[in-house]
Amino acid sequence: IGNIEGGGEWYEQAAAYEEYLVGKTAADVEGMELDTENHSGPVDLATSCTMSVVDLNAAVVAACEAAE
Repeated sequence: IGNIEGGGEWYEQAAAYEEYLVGKTAADVEGMELDTENHSGPVDLATSCTMSVVDLNAAVVAACEAAE
C-alpha cells in the first residue's frame, strides 16, 4: 500500500498531503473532491498523493473541531 509503480512511498505521500493542507480550513478538507476510490482529487495533490485520504480527512476535521 502506498507504493504505486513510479510513485512515492506512503510517508512521501503523507508529507505531500500535509503540505497541501497548509492554509486550508476544516471546511476545505471536508469539501475536498475525492475520486471513486477515495483518493485525493485535486490535481495539485493527486500527482503526489495517490493513497486514500478519506480517513485522514476525517481525522484532520476532528482535530480542527477539537482545537476550537
